[in-house]
Amino acid sequence: MIYVKRNGVTVLELLSIVVPDSTRPASETTTASNAVQTNLMGLLRRGSLSFEINYVAFVDLTHQGLLDAMLVQSEDVYEFSDGGDVQTSYGLVESFKFQGLPVDGVVRVRVSVLLIAEPPNLLIQEDSGGLLTEDFVDLELDL
Repeated sequence: MIYVKRNGVTVLELLSIVVPDSTRPASETTTASNAVQTNLMGLLRRGSLSFEINYVAFVDLTHQGLLDAMLVQSEDVYEFSDGGDVQTSYGLVESFKFQGLPVDGVVRVRVSVLLIAEPPNLLIQEDSGGLLTEDFVDLELDL
């Protein structure tokens, strides 16, 4: 299933998704005494999650929420899948771009989310009043 969730809420009207690549840049560590080139791998870096939506803010509040998140620099939990593995990460909306004029009633918006960290064991659930709450969960491992 292809989807994007922000803080546990599915972003509706998803048209396409491009999952981020992970990279680990190399730093050369060769010295004059080395017979061959040597390298040390750097920190694991995650790219940006990019997806396109049919913008319907008056119907789907998640669209307005994405725009608001960019304006206030909100650090949120994003869960996403392109039909393969499910990935979860903290992220910041770095761009929210309208893609020209509407065609056949579709207002295309390209959203880019900079993934910044793996979240701790975070459980996002709905309380009795229908509001989302966050709780940290202690996981017990059987060793």
